[in-house]
Amino acid sequence: MDDIKFSAVSEDELTKVIGGLKEHFKEITVHEEDSHDYLGMIMMHDVKDQMVTIDMRKYISECVDKFQDQEPDEKIKTVNTPATDNLFKTRNAEKISKRRSKISHSTVAKLLFVAKRARPDILLTVSFLTTRVKEADGDDWKKLLCLLGYLKSTDGLLLHLSCTDLMNLIWYIDGSYATHDDMRRQSGAVLLAGDCAVLFRSNKQKVNTRSSTESELIAVDDALPTVQWTKNFMMDQGFDLETLIKEDNRSTMLLMKNGKLSSGKWTKHIDVRYFYVKDLIDQGIIKLEHCVTDDMIADFLTKPLQRKCFVRLRDVMLNYVSSVEHRCVLENNLWFRMRYQYERDTE
Repeated sequence: MDDIKFSAVSEDELTKVIGGLKEHFKEITVHEEDSHDYLGMIMMHDVKDQMVTIDMRKYISECVDKFQDQEPDEKIKTVNTPATDNLFKTRNAEKISKRRSKISHSTVAKLLFVAKRARPDILLTVSFLTTRVKEADGDDWKKLLCLLGYLKSTDGLLLHLSCTDLMNLIWYIDGSYATHDDMRRQSGAVLLAGDCAVLFRSNKQKVNTRSSTESELIAVDDALPTVQWTKNFMMDQGFDLETLIKEDNRSTMLLMKNGKLSSGKWTKHIDVRYFYVKDLIDQGIIKLEHCVTDDMIADFLTKPLQRKCFVRLRDVMLNYVSSVEHRCVLENNLWFRMRYQYERDTE
């Protein structure tokens, strides 16, 4: 039996579950504190501020140190972003050795675990590197070094989960156009629940598309299973929440709402299965709302942003404000403007 973490509103329910487990297993250790070490994640519960902080600094440090031990001659330089603008660019560079290939594969796998649980700011870079581990070349090796350098220079960043008012589930879904060298696109999705991002995904689309409209529609279709599962999961927790999808492409919104009825000569070839979202909208299971491009948080997971734009969206993802200067930058974002307005109104 592996580690299990569970929670309930009633302490009596927890006691019942623990009692049932003790009846079936000879040895069981129960940890009931405000801090939990679970699979490399330190979960710190702050009851006063109603916040849970996910800390994987030790796991990340061990990962970087092991890489450095295996490659002592490689200098890992600190950088401000996990990837440069050429993240998706590939060329016929020389393949790395089998030894380095094994190290690269292992390191990327560990960082994928980190990215999906505590550091969504590295998810896009890790997502790309996972597509390269089988035939990694010198360029991929340099991109991995850049990623490790970013982690080394941002070892103080943690994921903060908080909820002042859980009214609905808001999905920001985006699809980039002609991102990869093989003309495949990148899908990105972020779920905001309460004050923070609780689910995030970034993946290369499996089909080629002819337009940004089509790539956006496929990005939504990629995320739909998770969108539906999340709604059902929250329902099981006693929260009947409205699910809202934010989309920044109005042509895609027409296709989502009307299906083939809105298809013209540029979109009539789209497979009918991508219009499953129309059925969900018609049934009222999800709602659709336009989002201006500057507020599209999922943009962070479809392209390697740089400088202030990267920092602004990274802090949204981590529910983190590092300084007064960053706070001023973040207030330009619609979601943060709403959040800080709420804070001012309730002070």
